[in-house]
Amino acid sequence: MSKIKKVKTVKTGIDKMMLLAIIGLVVIGIIMVYSSSYFTFAYETNEPNQLLKKELAFAIAGLIAMYIVSLFDSGTIRKLALHINITTVLMYIALVTPLGREIRGGLRWISLGGQTIMPSEFAKYAAVISLAYVLTAKKEEKNKAAYRFLVACPFIYIIGTLAQPDLSSAMVIVVAIMAVLFYAGLETFWIVLMLSSGLGLGILMIIIEPFRITRVKVMLDPFLDPTGKGFQVVQSLYAIASGGLGGKGLGNGIQKMMYLPFAYNDYIFSIYAEELGFVGCLLLLLALSVLILRGLKIAANAPGKFSLLVAGGIITLISAQALVNLYVSVSLIPSTGIPFPIISYGGTSLVTTLAALGLVLGISRQEIEKLPRAFEKIEKKEYHSLERRIKNK
Repeated sequence: MSKIKKVKTVKTGIDKMMLLAIIGLVVIGIIMVYSSSYFTFAYETNEPNQLLKKELAFAIAGLIAMYIVSLFDSGTIRKLALHINITTVLMYIALVTPLGREIRGGLRWISLGGQTIMPSEFAKYAAVISLAYVLTAKKEEKNKAAYRFLVACPFIYIIGTLAQPDLSSAMVIVVAIMAVLFYAGLETFWIVLMLSSGLGLGILMIIIEPFRITRVKVMLDPFLDPTGKGFQVVQSLYAIASGGLGGKGLGNGIQKMMYLPFAYNDYIFSIYAEELGFVGCLLLLLALSVLILRGLKIAANAPGKFSLLVAGGIITLISAQALVNLYVSVSLIPSTGIPFPIISYGGTSLVTTLAALGLVLGISRQEIEKLPRAFEKIEKKEYHSLERRIKNK
């Protein structure tokens, strides 16, 4: 058989299954933020709907951002990579200006127009875009200052996030970088080596900070100090265990009633499990699985290397954050401040995640042309291999 000379692309509609999964998760998030927060805010501020109003506003803004971004093709996003990363770096610089806000011992927020913004949420996706640009740069682009700046951006984000201090978000950025390198075809040996180095650095950061060592001890046995350091984890486990098969019913959870701190954020899955039970958890994980699998399919069929790296990196990043949040809820890893994507309360997280998913939906509008069935398996493999596709771009 003759060799394939050129990979063709075809225009397709937006991925409807992924879009439905996203909308479903947004609806679940709005409902659960309200359910997990109304008692606390009714008691503390006499405004039970306070977080609901904010979450609705963030969801609307995020969906609008997702729609607008989905209209851009990957070429436009690639051209905007420099501007996206300059803006993100400026946010990190703003942390050490009067705009910076220290909350609960961490300098992680900037205040703009009465709203707090978390730069590390932007950095997670900006790192994916900058690295995708670097790995697809043409020879003439590598001699420009913009290229060197984009090479440095992922390291700036990691160091800047560790300095806040925010080890968990820094590790998520590392995962995003590893994912992009993996999809770019980096050999497994180097991936394992870099992951091992990152794990070693993480262990070192835990050792030098006493509060992180305490979190590890609490993870291993939350009931060593159930009313002290292990209180939050124990209450989370109580919530999940008491949900049973069908749950206590939406709005009928007990742990959100001042027992489980920040139930609407880091531990929202625990309240979800308590109120909707095992069956509800399966439905949530099904919607999340549809989003992830459709996203990976979009990445596999992306029309170019940049699109592949962006879509794959974003989906892997969202998957990693969801897994971390779930593992924290059941005390499989030490407690961190990673929210459940789309579900947990948090304006910056929700808007940036939906905007990033808009990139993936935009990529889904164009795919590589499907192969005729007559091709042999070996040629299918060659056709879909990253090296072949790059060569023919």
